[in-house]
Amino acid sequence: MAKGDTNSKFYHARLQWRLLNNKIKGLSINGEWCKELVLIKEEVYQFFASRFTTQSKYRANLDGLQFSCINEVDNEMLCNLFSEDEILGVVREC
Repeated sequence: MAKGDTNSKFYHARLQWRLLNNKIKGLSINGEWCKELVLIKEEVYQFFASRFTTQSKYRANLDGLQFSCINEVDNEMLCNLFSEDEILGVVREC
């Protein structure tokens, strides 16, 4: 048996258990337990849609703040690809 294969049966069994048991089987909607998939999907969608569309009254105001900017030379340096020598140098330092 190849190295690493000794526990594969165990991990596949754990994965299968999670796939079977890690599901929403029902949801309380307006105080009533619901198992209908269409209604559950709609309720979950509405819940998260309301979370991301309403404006928070605690939103930070950044008007008037000055932010530092990098110059064109630094921008070009950050956008360039790494050379093979740079990568090898960093790997050797580890």
